[in-house]
Amino acid sequence: MSLRNRFSHLRAGACSLAILLLTVTTSAANESPNHLPLAIGKQWTMHSEAWNVDIAFAVEVHEHGAYQVRMNNPWIAWSYAFVPFGERIYMQSFRAGDAAFDFGGYVRLFDFGLAQGDAHDTPLGPVTVTATDKVVVTATARYENCIELTQVAADGFEQRFTFAPGVGFVEYRMAGGVFLLDESRSVLSGTPESFVLPTLPAQPRGNRALGIDVTMAENGDYLAALESARNAGMQEIGMLLEWNAVEQTPGQYDTRFLEIADSFFHSLGLSLNLTLAPIHNVRNTLPADLQGLPLDHPDVIARYQQLLDAVFATLPNIELTSLVVGSEIDAFLLGSPERWQQFENFFSQVAGYARARRPGLAVTTEFHFFTGLLGPDRARLLSLMSHADVIGVTYYPLDADDAVLDPAFVDLHFGMLRDTFPGKSINFYQIGFPSSTRLGGSEALQAAFVSRVFNAWDTYADAIKLVDLTWLHDRSPVEVDATSAQFGQDGANFAAFIGSLGLRGHAGDGADKLAMPRLHSEAAARGW
Repeated sequence: MSLRNRFSHLRAGACSLAILLLTVTTSAANESPNHLPLAIGKQWTMHSEAWNVDIAFAVEVHEHGAYQVRMNNPWIAWSYAFVPFGERIYMQSFRAGDAAFDFGGYVRLFDFGLAQGDAHDTPLGPVTVTATDKVVVTATARYENCIELTQVAADGFEQRFTFAPGVGFVEYRMAGGVFLLDESRSVLSGTPESFVLPTLPAQPRGNRALGIDVTMAENGDYLAALESARNAGMQEIGMLLEWNAVEQTPGQYDTRFLEIADSFFHSLGLSLNLTLAPIHNVRNTLPADLQGLPLDHPDVIARYQQLLDAVFATLPNIELTSLVVGSEIDAFLLGSPERWQQFENFFSQVAGYARARRPGLAVTTEFHFFTGLLGPDRARLLSLMSHADVIGVTYYPLDADDAVLDPAFVDLHFGMLRDTFPGKSINFYQIGFPSSTRLGGSEALQAAFVSRVFNAWDTYADAIKLVDLTWLHDRSPVEVDATSAQFGQDGANFAAFIGSLGLRGHAGDGADKLAMPRLHSEAAARGW
């Protein structure tokens, strides 16, 4: 569910220490609760009198939703991709010299909301709040109420960052050296990038489609669950079938669920988006006799094309809005250029075949927003998606510690997708927010997430055509255990995530969470 990169911290050599604190002039305390106000062009130049050396933190650009901050020093250039939100600074990637570390998500690096003595882990080493009321005196200013954060790498290398409210970096310590802010050579003003969207009046639904992944409550009443989803505005239903579940014997296909979709769902006026998965998350789901062959082997491609023929023949009536060739495919392909190229070759051929057999059908594949778009294989993902008619996305806003992100991040991430794939429609085949308090979630945050999704959807209605909410009811403990085993996850966080995504609970008839009436009101306001 989250990607963590572990590495040994690179450090610069250093000398012995002498400290020189000069006299005071002004105080910046309480100017702003923001302890690291980032903006393009800002630079904090820090100077060590004892070493006669500068270290500068410079904000160079804002791209992929993050500020690129370069730490210039005489030894090795470090750079960070920082994503600020509230009292936290998340790190999206890190560079040390020629070494690059992309985390495939957001790592909490600086947390100004913690109490003194609190600590949290990061891939760079644990970070501890070592002071919350520190006073720093530079050559021209006195800064009070500063927060000092100490990061210690696995090899023992220690860095201390001190931030003044409304100013940012005012002191930096490493390897016995003390560097103080030199205001005369710093650029401390700038206009930050804002990604929070204004709240718009609800826009008519137009040609947008709303889906809900229909899961059952404890009572096992699927028809009641389906009716609940339809009453909330569901007009499109998704179906995911793994290849080896449909073709268990070469050339023989189990099409029972497809036949139900074509008759029953069609009779209810529902359209269908269908995922036929040769890859499902971390799993290769090719039939047993094809296992071990490269994904772009001619036999694999030919057999998938035959599968498509059988599937299309089973769906003569229902509107098939899109075919999704694989689910969360980056989880399986990540870190393997060979696999990425094989899957791109496979996808480009089977997508062309599907379009020829079913004219007008939109063909795509589906990736995780964080590990796919923000991860180290971003360029390979973009190449792959150039063959897709629409962009298929899975979106669950969690940081790299599996804690929920603020629902306001929806505004940024929807905009990033629109800007990354100009001219192509975007389909969220999975989108959800866990209510588990273990992950920092709640029913109130989940409801706020639903509202954020609809508001951002209104803003980017020209690009986003499908939102398929995951899912209607929470999963049972048995289902949670089965899903955890299926994807090789045995941690409590994953179980909490899988078990709390529902808009309704699981027990009994499945009582509404706060997100369900919120969905009703948001959908109805737009004509669903």
